[in-house]
Amino acid sequence: MCNGSGESNTLEDTSLLVLSCDSYSDAWEPFFFFFFRFWPACPFPVYLASNHLTYPDGRVCMLHIEDPKTDWSTGFLWAVSRIPSRNVIVCMEDYFLSAPVQEQTVVALIQYARHRDAGYLRFVPIPPPDAPCADNPLLGEIHKGSPYRSANQAAWWKKEVLQHVLKAGEDPWEFERYGSARSSQRDEAFLSLRENVGYPLDYYTTAIRKGMWEPGAVAMCEQYGIRLDFKRRKVMTRYSQWRRSFNANVKHPVKQWLRRWIRKE
Repeated sequence: MCNGSGESNTLEDTSLLVLSCDSYSDAWEPFFFFFFRFWPACPFPVYLASNHLTYPDGRVCMLHIEDPKTDWSTGFLWAVSRIPSRNVIVCMEDYFLSAPVQEQTVVALIQYARHRDAGYLRFVPIPPPDAPCADNPLLGEIHKGSPYRSANQAAWWKKEVLQHVLKAGEDPWEFERYGSARSSQRDEAFLSLRENVGYPLDYYTTAIRKGMWEPGAVAMCEQYGIRLDFKRRKVMTRYSQWRRSFNANVKHPVKQWLRRWIRKE
């Protein structure tokens, strides 16, 4: 039985889902080490969705998606349907918290999102919102038609909106691409934290890429004495790091600029 402390409707109506699978179970130990170190009194029930394996911690409630052939979005939909709350914070298993969570700010942002009847609130501005919210200096709105409107960063979702945006048979990248388009069919606001305002839910983005450990995440684990199994998963090479940096800092911004320019035309 998963229970949060539940001090208000905001807390009682929200759960936290860590989406994973058995093949990424080597990320669970570092994930939950950092999670409970930097958010020891998390007020939300914490769920971990995977296949058959179980993480042995009484603070974590397992959701077993037992069919290993289940695709990513079908498993995601199944897990969300098993969570009783009306809203859910979704994290991936390789998002390692890197600083104490500012819980009061997180709760206040969720309360604002609920007041706005928002469908989505992204806690890290990757990518940033399109326009600031006039009545909240921390948040901005993500316009309909914006790429990565439903990005896979840590985010609070109204569950019924998430279930609409998800589509069985898609992988995480298809969800970001096609799910962002489906999100434009909804009337609810999509919100994101703005840049340069501080992150109340700050984490390493992301510890595993292309099936390999990011060197920065490895250094982070070594700092806290967490031993990783490098026979199971290798560390990313310098070339892979360079390619990732090029895509993030050059290729992706240029593609975004071109899309916006085309829309203006």
